[in-house]
Amino acid sequence: MRDIVLILAIFYGSTMLACECSFIDVRKNYKKADVVFYGEVIDIMDKSIEGWEDTLYSMNDSFLKFGGSFPMFKVIKINKGKKKRHFEENKILIHQDWSTCDISFKVGQTFLILAYLDSEGNLKTSMCSGSSSFKIQDYEKNIESYLKKS
Repeated sequence: MRDIVLILAIFYGSTMLACECSFIDVRKNYKKADVVFYGEVIDIMDKSIEGWEDTLYSMNDSFLKFGGSFPMFKVIKINKGKKKRHFEENKILIHQDWSTCDISFKVGQTFLILAYLDSEGNLKTSMCSGSSSFKIQDYEKNIESYLKKS
């Protein structure tokens, strides 16, 4: 009986984990980010990423109809970072972890992405980074709020 309770606690405890961000200070996150850019999602690359077949999402392709975790962006504006190092032909792939802290990206959406280099050299973001979706006509107003001095 004790074993059953332990198994249930582990199972339900692990499925109940949620992403929890402490206060998101976008100015601080902007300063800490390795790369900041504004771009449009042009493709979702989840299926081509190593480990896809090991995720729960791979069991049902309809997951990708609602968005993906590994977007390919067409870069519209670079705010921070070296173009030669991170951007190929004005495109950039953003990595996440297939976790509850992932941003769900859809083709056609535009985002200001605050990205960080991981230990493998991939650019990563999450909903706790301060990345934000907005239309190009709101770009100037929104970027000002990221750059204002505290």
